[in-house]
Amino acid sequence: MLKVEVDKAAETARLTKEQGKVEAELAKLTAKLEKPGYVDKAPAHLVERDKAQLAELNDKLEKIRAQLAKLA
Repeated sequence: MLKVEVDKAAETARLTKEQGKVEAELAKLTAKLEKPGYVDKAPAHLVERDKAQLAELNDKLEKIRAQLAKLA
């Protein structure tokens, strides 16, 4: 088996930066979907795309948090 050593500090910094980006995207997308009238006025395919992207971002954030927990 190949043993790979990871620089925990560097990996934690990278994941923390990525977490911040994902959280910012989530906040922006959530605000868009919660904006009064957006869901009613926007074309259905755009609303569905945004909802799918929101789910993907939530999954990505969950994975990042799990990786950070493993490094702690």
